[in-house]
Amino acid sequence: MKTTIVILYIFFITAFTNIKAQINLLSNGNFEIYSSLPTNWSQSNLAIGWNNVNGNYSGATASPDYINLLSFSGSGIGAVTPYSGNGQMGLIIYCDYVNSYREYISSQIDTSMIIGHKYKVSFHLTNGVDTLYTLACNNFGIHFSTNPLFQTTWSPIPVVPQIEINSIIYFWNYWQHFSFNYIATDTFNIITIGNFRDDAHTLVSSTGKKAAYYFIDKLEIIPVLNIIGDTVICKGDTATLTATADSTFKWALALKSDSIISTNATISVKPDTTTTYVVYGNNNDTAWFTVNVINPPIINLGNDTTICIGQEVLLNPNINNANYQWQDNSTNSTYKVNYPGVYWVKATIPPHCSNSDTIIVYYQNCETGGIYIPNAFTPNGDGLNDVFNVETVIEFKEFKLMIFDRTGELIFESSDINKGWDGTFKGKAVPMGVYVYTVKAINKDTNELINREGIVTVVR
Repeated sequence: MKTTIVILYIFFITAFTNIKAQINLLSNGNFEIYSSLPTNWSQSNLAIGWNNVNGNYSGATASPDYINLLSFSGSGIGAVTPYSGNGQMGLIIYCDYVNSYREYISSQIDTSMIIGHKYKVSFHLTNGVDTLYTLACNNFGIHFSTNPLFQTTWSPIPVVPQIEINSIIYFWNYWQHFSFNYIATDTFNIITIGNFRDDAHTLVSSTGKKAAYYFIDKLEIIPVLNIIGDTVICKGDTATLTATADSTFKWALALKSDSIISTNATISVKPDTTTTYVVYGNNNDTAWFTVNVINPPIINLGNDTTICIGQEVLLNPNINNANYQWQDNSTNSTYKVNYPGVYWVKATIPPHCSNSDTIIVYYQNCETGGIYIPNAFTPNGDGLNDVFNVETVIEFKEFKLMIFDRTGELIFESSDINKGWDGTFKGKAVPMGVYVYTVKAINKDTNELINREGIVTVVR
């Protein structure tokens, strides 16, 4: 019965980036440079820069094979014509007659990777021709590290590869190209290639015999023109964008792509709305990057207020998806006030867009007539204590407030308890000093007549 094997290609794709630069960080990724030509199997170290991680270069103890058509073609093990040039490397990544038998090749990367930068990692694979080793398997992987890996004899190296082909690779004498976009998470400078899973976690073809042997050629690690930076900012903040991989840069707004705004590798931008930027690198390489701008949250705890002793006030900013920090470092979405004081909250919409508001809560003794009349106010236009008001927890059916200056002249009166004195007379601010007030009111529920007289100080 013929078995159909589905090949899965794995791509780590970052949208809107064109890849054109061809600066391979593996100087001998095509295995053409050698210290001397191979004469037998297992001589992987003759390809300049390449090593076997267990240090064995003879015999059959997990020893990859350097094959070069100028001297050693690898005949008898399914040899094929290299994808390019004369050199290629061969290695076993699964074996059915030795438990968890693995071969690995490793090389130093010419220039250490940069954290956050993007790289195109590509190579060509083939199973060879139908001969001695005819099994196929999955888990062909690439592992990047800052230190060389080590293999004990032929056992799998217990690391998790950053790049891995999860489906069975089954191409007899046919070179297949695999390509991945990889964003570096460390300053990696070592690449190791092979199957890093044990037999229990490796899929093997239902046909074939002995081992899964693969040839690899034209291995490339190419820096990709890319932009890294702040993807989300709060309106009014500045985003820093950095272009990587190339040596020349021209920045522009995507909507005005022909108008260059900078030629530096790093730029600072302060858009008012969500904006996409474009950078042009070497060889007309192009990358795009969008800075999303969000508005700061609108937060309002209300006006300063006065309440009776024993009462509570619930402060509720009511902002969706916000994180809160109150004046006492609590982080609840609401705050219950039980005592007089100054209260504030900072609301942050992730990642870092924030705003804040403050409220002053006064307390009064409401047991004597239910009226509170302040003895001073500050009509200076700062929004705090600007108006002289009579505050009460009871309802009046009649009310009158009158203000007199020192000579006894009536300078303000109101029959609306919600309308207080703003510290002016005939449209002009009165001088700082002491003024006399009278309050006459009738309790709506009890018909009690209430008379209050006193002084209030205007402070500017």
